Amino acid sequence: MWRSKNILCDIISHSCPYKIFNSDKGLHYCDFVNVYAELNIKGEREKIDRSLKKVCPEIREEILHHNYRAGRLKEQEKQFLAHVQPGDVCFCTAAIENVIFIEYPSNVHGDVKYQTADGKIFESPSFCFRIISKGNVLAKYETPDKEKAESYSRLARRNGFRVEIDKIKDTFLLKIYGDLQEEIDEFVTNLENDFVIDDFYNI
Repeated sequence: MWRSKNILCDIISHSCPYKIFNSDKGLHYCDFVNVYAELNIKGEREKIDRSLKKVCPEIREEILHHNYRAGRLKEQEKQFLAHVQPGDVCFCTAAIENVIFIEYPSNVHGDVKYQTADGKIFESPSFCFRIISKGNVLAKYETPDKEKAESYSRLARRNGFRVEIDKIKDTFLLKIYGDLQEEIDEFVTNLENDFVIDDFYNI
């Protein structure tokens, strides 16, 4: 989540108990990372909540967003393992391609075994996978941009949709299949409006 243990603080207007001044360098640093990490290790939930109320809005929003994303990933991992069957086609965010699910987690790290299109066997954490829908409900998206077509195809598969790409003259046509028309239509509407978010819906 964090790039560095010592994060420079350039927020002038906010008085924060975690804002530390380094007199040698003449710079302010944010000590919240260290405090937050220590409280998490100790499992002190009440102190964590209190500290979040004291820290600057920028850091608080980043922490809350990170926690939201972590919760979503945990729920998606749980749903994936509850529904996947050996032989199912999945999208693997580690391999960035469709793969075949082979085996449930075989170690404490939660790694699952999968096979790539060229027959190679690998393992990746179970939170990296999304089951690809077998449904035949369809919505279409067109773009002349090859890079966007490939990117949106990956995004659709990342969210559990099945995708076919056809090139018609100078246009790339994405055929996006799923289980519910409402979900696919909403997804395509967001693509058309360039409002793109990861993990569009829970699997």
